[in-house]
Amino acid sequence: MICNNEMTRKHFKAMAEKLAELKDASAQEDGRLVWMAACVAMATACKQFNGRFDSSKFLLACGFNSEDFGARI
Repeated sequence: MICNNEMTRKHFKAMAEKLAELKDASAQEDGRLVWMAACVAMATACKQFNGRFDSSKFLLACGFNSEDFGARI
């Protein structure tokens, strides 16, 4: 088995799916802001490991909508 320690699209997709699952659990405003901050922090970290990583696409997969992109985190 070869292990190259590189994160791929399937890894990013799996993380986004897990973060999306948390969105419903963060219905209260404070929880929603924490969820948003966690998604943005994860996107930032992923971008460090893969220069072609699309943060906007990742955040949409996490469950962000167009209004969320204008929110202050």
